[in-house]
Amino acid sequence: MFFIFAFGDNYWQFAIAYLIMGISSSFSSGTGEAFLYDTLLNLKEKNRFKKILGKIIFFGNLAIIMSMALGGFLFTINNKLPYLLTAIITSLNIFIVLFFKEPERAKINKNLLEHTFASFKIFRKNKKLLMLSLFSIITVSAIVISFFLIQQYYEFIGIPVALIGLVLVGSKIIESLSSRYAYVIERKLKFKTSIVLIALLIVLGYGLMSFYSFYWAFIFAYLLNIALGFSGPVFSDYINRHISSDKRSTVLSIKNQLKNVVFLIIPPLIGRVADKSLQLSFSVMAISATLLYIIVIYYLIKLNNNQNAKTL
Repeated sequence: MFFIFAFGDNYWQFAIAYLIMGISSSFSSGTGEAFLYDTLLNLKEKNRFKKILGKIIFFGNLAIIMSMALGGFLFTINNKLPYLLTAIITSLNIFIVLFFKEPERAKINKNLLEHTFASFKIFRKNKKLLMLSLFSIITVSAIVISFFLIQQYYEFIGIPVALIGLVLVGSKIIESLSSRYAYVIERKLKFKTSIVLIALLIVLGYGLMSFYSFYWAFIFAYLLNIALGFSGPVFSDYINRHISSDKRSTVLSIKNQLKNVVFLIIPPLIGRVADKSLQLSFSVMAISATLLYIIVIYYLIKLNNNQNAKTL
């Protein structure tokens, strides 16, 4: 795929590259997370999932920061170099995968349609899983939508274009640290406080950006990065606890595809609002997130209390 990006020179070649990227994304959707959780489950180490996933996200973000700096430098030498280096590094995964050992799972239904429909039914039967998934979709969607607007906001508040890269690097560092220590924070805060904190960070981030436009207001955007870093390991753990191994990858993939549907619909609508007023679009996001979070958190806390009552 990256070799095509490097050497392609017409529309159809790039179209094929993006098609391959889409297929790759579909195959990997939910797979890595399910593989990690089931492996730890077999090893009776599932309580380490948040910590390990936090480290994975942490080092992944550090790699992104390095690639942001190195990619620009390589591009100035030759515009094909970033793609070629990415292709070489990505190819190493082929050899790494050979050393993976498939974790033991319950027998999977080989009928693809039956297995998929059975996975969908899990959301209907397990209301807490449904609400956790909705919370995760709302959170990730709210943060990803900000990516389309945040650079405009930085220019709007007067940050020089030359410094925007440094501000973005700062945001990735904060997100990385939030992921790295998410398991420690969640262990102290517990379930209810953790979900309320994530919601507050996002609503406050958007709300403050909608009101303030002074030079240092970029700090408010960092609240979204803290929420993203913290919510990743924490909610992956919450959600995986409610899925059986034989359907884990499929259920996680369904959740991710629902998130992608949101990405297709919401950004163009928010973009239309941002064309009229950037800060108005932040207000719309803050209000929308508040209403959705109130509903989902209410049911999550209610379901969690009922579950705790049954265990007494």
